[in-house]
This record gives sequence, structure tokens and C-alpha cells, in this order.
Amino acid sequence: MKIDERDEQLGAALDQLVADLPLELPDLERIAGSRRRPRWAAAAAAVAVVAVFVSVIAVAATQVGREADRPNRPGPVASEVPEGWRTRTVGPSPGFAVGVSYPEAWKLRPSRATAIDAPAQPVFRIRTSADLTGPACGELEVFPGVPTISIGRQSLRPDQAVVSVWAYTGGGWGGEPPRLPEFMARPERLSWDQARLREYDCGRPATAATFFLEDRGRWIFHVAMGSAVMDGRVGRTILEVLDGLRLPPDPTAPIRFLPAPGWFEDADPGDRIDPVSAWTSNVPMVAAGTFPDVALLPPDGVLVAVMQVGDEPPAPDNPNFPPADLPLDVPDYVETSWEGSIEGRSRSTLNVAVNGRALDISIYYGTTAPSEEQRADAEAALERLLVAEASPSP
Repeated sequence: MKIDERDEQLGAALDQLVADLPLELPDLERIAGSRRRPRWAAAAAAVAVVAVFVSVIAVAATQVGREADRPNRPGPVASEVPEGWRTRTVGPSPGFAVGVSYPEAWKLRPSRATAIDAPAQPVFRIRTSADLTGPACGELEVFPGVPTISIGRQSLRPDQAVVSVWAYTGGGWGGEPPRLPEFMARPERLSWDQARLREYDCGRPATAATFFLEDRGRWIFHVAMGSAVMDGRVGRTILEVLDGLRLPPDPTAPIRFLPAPGWFEDADPGDRIDPVSAWTSNVPMVAAGTFPDVALLPPDGVLVAVMQVGDEPPAPDNPNFPPADLPLDVPDYVETSWEGSIEGRSRSTLNVAVNGRALDISIYYGTTAPSEEQRADAEAALERLLVAEASPSP
């Protein structure tokens, strides 16, 4: 991590909501695009700092709604990013890392801390104007009707806006939370009529729009904007930015892959029937059961599938699951014949124990002779694999 000397003044009200420490998570976009990094660098990217969430809400703790459906809605591939835009992967920790593309002239500030006992985890906010330096009118009421601490509110010009993204966890309510709008399945394209709208007057009229969305987790997209934004070019660009967000599969899944441009992923935290699992592919795929159908891989396709075997940590001397550290390496060998194999496909397998979890890993290729580029892509995908520490047996 490195010191961010450009930190904005701590007097901003949103900074009181989320007391960001002046530490910056390394840009995970560089990790996602690398072919091979030193192990210490990959480990450093997984370290999150902790800060205090300031509000009048009491303390409680729940997890992201696992009962919610997990629609497999991947973000756009890199080629869809408009010219003159910048792409980054940001978040207070790897589990909340979000891929975002936005106009270079806009200013993005990632959250650099995990909020303790808070109803939502802030991920980042974007200001469409460099003139916006303090908390903006309508920026702070992310949860409708929930009182928040604010010190002053900067009036928004008609063409200015502040966009923020939050991962909803439901913690910190201190009992029953206030009645919130229902979370809707994230659509392919957002429109303003899908948001909860509120009007403000802070010297100038302003509007706040909040989207409550489910996309393999629960997310809140919040936009505070001047009077001309919603129906103008800036409003259309904001919706384009939000539509292109690449969200992590499930911030609470024990095994998951960090998002990367041009890749598609999903994760399942498991239950009494289905095992803990995760997968990622460089082509659009949907799971048919636990994993996507290997037969659907095109010749240049790569699919990395990870499944946890059993609930108990394997013994350190278990020869079937030798201990290993992240990031893992792609095996050198490739096989074209195995039980249930598909003609014209190949795979490599890896059985290891990582952080107390026995992992069965398969790397599938859409050809019997994968290219160096495909193997490099598989290597980069394994570098994005996150495996949480297994809970000790009672």
C-alpha cells in the first residue's frame, strides 16, 4: 500500500460517514491484467484497512442477502469501453472490488476502508466536475429517511453530479432496519424511472436517484445531481457508467474470482446440497448446474472452475490435497481424455489445500492444443482467485 497524499479534506460530511484512512488499495486492475506477479504483491492486494462508520444507527451484523437470486449478469468486455474513458478496479477490499469505466475528465475516489457495523460498504464515488470538493446536496441520504450526520452541503450546478456505489450488507441497524425499497434484479440497462427519486433545495434545486439492485449480491447505486443532469448528456453518461460496472460475484462467497475486463464469473457460497464453488471464463457463459457446459467453449475459450471438496480442512499430510499458497500456478500438463471428456476440448487439473479448504480445480480449454495466450490467460485468472480462511471445527 502507499500513502495517498492527495486526500481531500477530512471536513467533508461523506468522510464522516466513512472515515477513510489515507491508505490506497493497490489498483487491482493491474493485478487482473498481469501474467505473473511476485507472490508478495498478490498478497498485498488482498489486505484491507479498517475504518469507523459514523452514523446514528446502532450496531448489528448480518451478511449480504444470500437468499437473493444471483442473476449471472456480467459487465461489458474491454472493447466496449468508449474512447477517452479510463478503466479501474477499486474497492475497500478484494471482496468488494468493482470494475468501473468512466470519462477521464471525471474524478474517481475509491473507498480505502471497510466500514465497521455499517448497513452498507462504500466502494467508490465519482464527481463529474473538478469544482466539486465538498459534500454535495443530496449526496448523503443513501438510505431514504435514515438520519445521517452532515456538516454543510455544497450546491450542485445544473450540470454537476456525484455518483456513489455501495455494497449493501444490512449490518449496523441495531434491530429492525427501516423499510427500504425492494432490491430489484439488475437490468441490462438502467433508466431513471427505476430509481427512487428525491428532490432537494440547497440554494439550487437538486435531485437524488437511488437504485437498489440485486446482482449476485445487493448493491446501491446513488446519484446526486443538478437540475439539468437527468435529461441531459451527463445523465446519459452516468447511466452508461453504471450499466458497465463489473461487480464481484458475491462479497461473502468463500471462494471467488476478482472481476476483470472481458471475463465473466460467478460464485456459490454453498449449502447443504451444493458445494462451495466459483468459476470464471473469457467468454460469456451461464452455469448449467455448478459450472458452465464445457462443450460450449469456443476454440479460444478458457474456463477455470474451482470446487471445495468437503467441509472439513484436509490434514496437512493428505497426499490428495497438498498445502499450497496463492497465487496458484497452472499445471504444465494438458489432458484430452477423462471421464466425461468432450471431443475437441482439453483440461489441466489441480488438487490443493488453500487456507484450510480442499480445492478441486479444473482449467478447461476450447481446443486440444491450447495456445500460449490461452495458458497465460488461465494463469492470470488463477491470480485473481480469492480463498477465505476456513472456520475452525467446533
